[in-house]
Amino acid sequence: MFFWLEALVLTIPEPESQCWVANRLRDRGFEGTIAIGTRSRHTFTRVEDDGANPIYDAQDAAGPGLGKAVLKCLDGERSRNHEPH
Repeated sequence: MFFWLEALVLTIPEPESQCWVANRLRDRGFEGTIAIGTRSRHTFTRVEDDGANPIYDAQDAAGPGLGKAVLKCLDGERSRNHEPH
């Protein structure tokens, strides 16, 4: 269903909605990166448990920090997919 997508960036501000969306995406087979910006460290664990990665503190230089986190995660995925078995 989502095979052409490598990453999604959720910009939903409410933690309950972030968790719900991340969980639904994983339940429906999305295996890519789900990046979520949070407003508090308390939310990190909640959204991570529902399948988001990376979780980003939106207070830390929002745009550049999130972009770097997504690229780092994508680079790691590409490296793992191209390693000889």
